[in-house]
Amino acid sequence: LHRILDDAATKMRSSDPDEARVGTFYAACNDTQAIEAGGLQALQPELDRIAAIASPAALVAEIGRLDAFGVDNGLSFGSEADTRDSSRTIGGIGFGGLGMPDRDYYLNPRSAAVRAAYGHYLATQLGYLGEDSATAKRHARAIVALETSLARATPPNADLRDPLATYHPMSVANVARIAPHIPWRAFLAGFGRSDVRFVDLSLPQYTRVFDRAVATVPFETWQAALRTHVVTTLTLGLPKRFD
Repeated sequence: LHRILDDAATKMRSSDPDEARVGTFYAACNDTQAIEAGGLQALQPELDRIAAIASPAALVAEIGRLDAFGVDNGLSFGSEADTRDSSRTIGGIGFGGLGMPDRDYYLNPRSAAVRAAYGHYLATQLGYLGEDSATAKRHARAIVALETSLARATPPNADLRDPLATYHPMSVANVARIAPHIPWRAFLAGFGRSDVRFVDLSLPQYTRVFDRAVATVPFETWQAALRTHVVTTLTLGLPKRFD
């Protein structure tokens, strides 16, 4: 496979459009000099959108937008098989938003050193994004606090083995009653599915906590969290300092 890709990278002007696309993409991924020279230029429009967040609707719309290309900020939407009727495909609202791999890293006293290292990582990334040291450290502490609140609302992995633990089908109107501060139509519109009327809400209690965070956590904390999640997810296309 490596040889095929190396060969395709020499044929970016091939008459075969598929070979040309594969070659161009592979060559771009390996052009580390161009990646370093480009800095954050390719990512800047997304960072600008995050910086412009000034309302719950804008926040939730951006969370949905980022989720659509793989950046997890705690609220997701997608299609899934109905747990009780596999012949049906329904929409599902999921959970997540943790920068560390598991809730226990936030909650287990034995993981204090890991939490400290994660906070240092966040501050370092925010520094690379242009924040001064004091601001980066303050934002890092706020991000860890936000993610810890989501971790507390997330069941242990063992509990999630039961497929019915994350099966709570209901109307979008009922979802809005559970989480009234989240503009659900704006969120679903980000996926082109403002017409959805019925979903599986994976974890109602988690969604209540997320809703409270939307209403109470300062936008600057959310903005810092979104920025770090973006660079962590897309690090392969960024300068080496983000590794």
